[in-house]
Amino acid sequence: DKYNAFDAFLVCISLPDLITGGSSAFSAFRAFRLMRALRFVRRWPSVYNLLKALIGCLNEGMYVALLLLLQIFIFSILGMQLFEDSFPSDFRQNYNTFWEAALTCFIVITGDSWASVMKEGIIATNGAAAIYFLLLFLVGNYVLVNVVVAVILDKLDDNILAVDGDDGEISMTDTEQDEVIHAGAQLQLATEEKEKESPVSPASIVSDPSIGEPPPTPLGVKKKSVFADDDETHNPLVVYICTINELEIVGNSLGCFSHTNPVRRFLAKVVFSAMFDMFIVSAIMVNLVFLALESPRNSAELDYVLMVANYVFTLLFTVEMMMKIIVLGMWNPAGPYEPNQAIPYLRDKWNRVDCVVVMLAVVGLFFKPLSAFRSLRTLRLVIRSAQLRLVIAAMLSTLPRITQGLVACGFIWFVFGILGTQLFKGTFYYCTDPSIEYERDCNGTFFDTEPAVIGDDVVTLKRSWERYPDHFDNVLASMYALFAVAVGESWETIMYKGIDATAIG
Repeated sequence: DKYNAFDAFLVCISLPDLITGGSSAFSAFRAFRLMRALRFVRRWPSVYNLLKALIGCLNEGMYVALLLLLQIFIFSILGMQLFEDSFPSDFRQNYNTFWEAALTCFIVITGDSWASVMKEGIIATNGAAAIYFLLLFLVGNYVLVNVVVAVILDKLDDNILAVDGDDGEISMTDTEQDEVIHAGAQLQLATEEKEKESPVSPASIVSDPSIGEPPPTPLGVKKKSVFADDDETHNPLVVYICTINELEIVGNSLGCFSHTNPVRRFLAKVVFSAMFDMFIVSAIMVNLVFLALESPRNSAELDYVLMVANYVFTLLFTVEMMMKIIVLGMWNPAGPYEPNQAIPYLRDKWNRVDCVVVMLAVVGLFFKPLSAFRSLRTLRLVIRSAQLRLVIAAMLSTLPRITQGLVACGFIWFVFGILGTQLFKGTFYYCTDPSIEYERDCNGTFFDTEPAVIGDDVVTLKRSWERYPDHFDNVLASMYALFAVAVGESWETIMYKGIDATAIG
């Protein structure tokens, strides 16, 4: 096994380091021990396949990365000709040497504080220097870096498919599985209905076997066979349905509203009407406006108006929910459902979201900390748009892959966090006196030559050896510092601290 061979190599390379007490050049090979963490990742096949595909696509992005390095080389040489010894001596980004010029070009390409570098270049020379920095930033950041990422992502998709294919696995999303299950249920329903076409008495399929013949069908109501969840034999039960606005109302609601109940039929006409839907949408939008008006600086009169409006809107949305429950039913009957059949209220996932939002608003009237969840009423606008529901469903379908990607990123951060702890533990410290570089000299007092307020007297301060906010003294702090580097927010500051930290103290 290649992992066992690599493990044996790590053990053998660690023996000289153990014999010399950790003071030899072999100490550098300790970092390779971190690769043993791959053994744990192998126990999660999806994340392991993602890492394997990511490593396999690096070769494709290497050629485009060479173009990026070529650009850095060209602009470094050109920058040395234009700005050599022109930047202030206390400015870390400069073009005095090739190494510093290349590092400055890389910082400009990443877009972190590149405007300040351009400003110093303009001050050092003239306004024409802006052309150099704009070309470096635009070509490097918006062209080459994005091309590298695009090539890697494109190859990553191919590698993921290849790795999944090698494992002999066919992955299906939850939606695809539901479609397959629904299609199978429809096929089974059609088969059983075909078998029922044999000359059998209609009384044999009535829900109540004690009745000799099926009851008469009311005018405007038709019979329909549906499945019940708890019916393991999948025998169809006869239920009566009523069609309102091209939607079929099935069975009883809450055990007391039948399909022919006049109250239920009237509420169905109201709930399914376009005017009612428009009224509820308008109420939601007005409610959001009232929520936006809330402020701790409001007058007592305005706060009273907003409080009354909150009670009114909460009552309105609660009544709307109860009307839908009466019309659609709370939970029964179970599926499968026809395209034009009204689904019970809580069997629709979007109605569940709506119910949670309404119930939180009701509880928030009596328990103030939950009143903050009134902002979730914006979701009620989202779930009323089929297009937005489709977008949300697509986003939710990507959560498994996103989770795998986050786990892979967390693993990489963890590995580099351990490596950073080994390399920089105890080194990210400084003396409060800027003129002191070593901990052994950081004692006594010094004069603060830069008072906080102009005109203040010079004060005497005590020297102390302090730690930077971003440090690598433990793994969690290392991962936090690496996250700041990854997002590109003032990452060069952490880099320069690492360059300056030559040893502990």
